[in-house]
Amino acid sequence: MNRYFLYLIVLNMLANVIAFVPRILLDKRFDGAVMSLLAALPISLVLMGLMIRSMQAFPQRGLPEILQDYLSPWLVHIFMGFFGIMWYAAGAVTLYYFADVSVRFINPEMSTVQTMFLYCTVLVFLIQLQSRKVLYLLEILIILQVPFILFIMVKASFNQYVLWDSMLEAATYIFHPPHIVALSAATYMFTGYLNIVVFNRVFEKPASMRLLWIVGPVGMLNLLTTYFIPIGMHGMDSVGELVYKWFTTADAIRLQYGFVERLIFVFLLLYLTISLLSTLVHWHVSLQMFKSWFFVDSNKSKKSKKLSWYFAAVFGAGGIALAYWMNEQTMLTVSIWFLVLRLASEMTIVFFLYYLSVRERRKAAA
Repeated sequence: MNRYFLYLIVLNMLANVIAFVPRILLDKRFDGAVMSLLAALPISLVLMGLMIRSMQAFPQRGLPEILQDYLSPWLVHIFMGFFGIMWYAAGAVTLYYFADVSVRFINPEMSTVQTMFLYCTVLVFLIQLQSRKVLYLLEILIILQVPFILFIMVKASFNQYVLWDSMLEAATYIFHPPHIVALSAATYMFTGYLNIVVFNRVFEKPASMRLLWIVGPVGMLNLLTTYFIPIGMHGMDSVGELVYKWFTTADAIRLQYGFVERLIFVFLLLYLTISLLSTLVHWHVSLQMFKSWFFVDSNKSKKSKKLSWYFAAVFGAGGIALAYWMNEQTMLTVSIWFLVLRLASEMTIVFFLYYLSVRERRKAAA
């Protein structure tokens, strides 16, 4: 079992609690959200299992190296360009939402553009770290953060003001067929496994299929708490009027005997780290995708370092421009389209890699 692979999945689950996923799911609470949650688990586990099986055939090789062995250079450029944009968009959207949250809950005197500028400045340097160092940083922060996040989830679940009747009412919509947008949002919670397309290069041992027995229950619990706890705290009707469901939920919880009375302050501090870390991972993967355009073999070469700085500067400028041109409603629309496109492209890359892995195994057996 590869623990770093598990950390990548857990990070994506945690990061999406604060972003657009809960809002989209809860907006579809009368239109198939519950069935979408249930359908997301088997779909995601099947895709994850196929991905693990595929990458086991390519030990310590990333997606660029795999495609270069099977496709012509111009097709590699198209694949890497498209998926590089998708990974960049995943990080940029998460970062935008937390920048907006920072303005609303931490410092209303700063604009979203200014906040985005601060975050992007930090990330421009961090995304250029070696993949192994990114994994080390991920491990340290996940181990430090998860106990506090589990405490918040337990505290919210057993809060005396939770409306269990509202949660039961929400569950009665289970027979509504899944909605494509809600299904795309629910499956996005598991998409952290896809980062293996770059980090597989530094995995000393391939990821094991046994991870599915851990990811399945943990992922289902994460989906259910993400969806039902805000409903229990605010009611089936009122929850639809909230923009950031979980931040408002955390603000409604008090720590009676804690050194900080309002849980929102702890929640904001934790998810500041989670959001930056999630964007770091996505942008690091995107950076490696775009660098593969130039077929750079060594990350330590002068050409590789120059390319890293060029692309990192473009990434940071793009994030700032996003905050300048986008507003909350426009970003929500973009997020919905991104999720649907992401689900289709995720299935495409997983099945394609599985096909290549079958060819690789046949070639090795011949």
